[in-house]
Amino acid sequence: MPELSIHERRNWLIHLHYVRKEFDECKMMIKEQLAESQGICEYPIYVQGSLVCFAYFMFVILMNRYVYMV
Repeated sequence: MPELSIHERRNWLIHLHYVRKEFDECKMMIKEQLAESQGICEYPIYVQGSLVCFAYFMFVILMNRYVYMV
């Protein structure tokens, strides 16, 4: 079995938190991973972008519901 690089060893844990919708834990793991890798690990950056898109999407949905309620 090939050895994972030091920058990729926690990708599975980030993925696990993400698919379980444990976003606070996921963000904490991403922050730690990026700090340790000095921002060069690709997967945490990808998941971080997905979380930002998801948050924006939820914001738009909630704002649309608010507009229709008023």
